[in-house]
Amino acid sequence: MTEQQSSKPPLKLAAAAALLKKGERLFVANKFDEALGIFDEIVHRLGDSQSLPVLETIAHAMQWRGLVFQTEDRDAEAIDAFGEIDRRFGNRPETSLAAIVAEDLLLKSFLLDPQQEMSTLDEIILRYSYRKEANIASSVAWALWSKGGCLEKRGQKDEALTIYHEVICRFGHRYEPSFPELLELAERDIQRMTGSHGDEISAS
Repeated sequence: MTEQQSSKPPLKLAAAAALLKKGERLFVANKFDEALGIFDEIVHRLGDSQSLPVLETIAHAMQWRGLVFQTEDRDAEAIDAFGEIDRRFGNRPETSLAAIVAEDLLLKSFLLDPQQEMSTLDEIILRYSYRKEANIASSVAWALWSKGGCLEKRGQKDEALTIYHEVICRFGHRYEPSFPELLELAERDIQRMTGSHGDEISAS
């Protein structure tokens, strides 16, 4: 936190929400330094309120910080930023916060070495598999599919194939956004590896 930021009064929630939108627009415009400054300001000035809307805004700002670092190929800083979200909100049961943490862990996994990536994917699956909310279950589904890819890279093709089948079996009934795309990818992986369609195999 800069001295200038620490000397400013806490932000009101409405002002923070407006700043978050501004930061997002700057990010889309590739003005990453300006966007990062805004996301930092939100995190530092929203105060210590434990109300859910405030915590959601802080978590979103922290997530955007990680995305700035990731986009700029500042992987170590991105990993730390995504990890900080887990450290701060990982034990929160609220759906909105759990969804952000699960998504951030997924983003973090893609920046890690293969062993750490697998460990992080397993953590997402283990921690959130019981959650049925679409915005959490989608991260579990993507983590599971990504684990199949990791296993393929390791040469564990039978284990990978089992994972792709599991994706279809567990999430084949979900039609919310992101699930159809993922299921299509899993079916293509099965077909690529076996020459058969995933729905045909899973039904047999």
